[in-house]
Amino acid sequence: MTRGGDLAVAKYHGTGNDFVMLLDLDDARPVDTALAAALCDRRFGVGGDGVIRVTRDPDGADLFMDHRNADGSLAEMCGNGIRCLAAFAVDRGVFSGRELAVGTRSGRKRLTLDLDGGRVRAATVAMGPPALERKAIPMTGPASETFLGQDLD
Repeated sequence: MTRGGDLAVAKYHGTGNDFVMLLDLDDARPVDTALAAALCDRRFGVGGDGVIRVTRDPDGADLFMDHRNADGSLAEMCGNGIRCLAAFAVDRGVFSGRELAVGTRSGRKRLTLDLDGGRVRAATVAMGPPALERKAIPMTGPASETFLGQDLD
């Protein structure tokens, strides 16, 4: 990203998560680790749980979700974030349909948009099956354990 240049951002929230949104269809201003962390800083930046840069998808989806966590690390996907992406894309006039395909680092996700007067009232995303085994989730603990329905105390 160019240092010292203007950067237009928006802030969106979905079900308790908030994101700094950037529109970069031409993939001209990538966000690095330091910039993402600075933008997400709640005291000195815009503040957010992550940064989502919206670009064109090189694999033919309608858009691509370039998502970084608040610490600047790359993220594969976020359900609340991708729904914010849908609203942001409609608000910015880069998408106007009801069925949106978004490329992510975890594959293509399909969203169904409920539009009201040209605004997204709700967005539903097909997230795929959940990972329920510890070995499939980046976390500490014995890899053989599952935690669905178990008392973790």
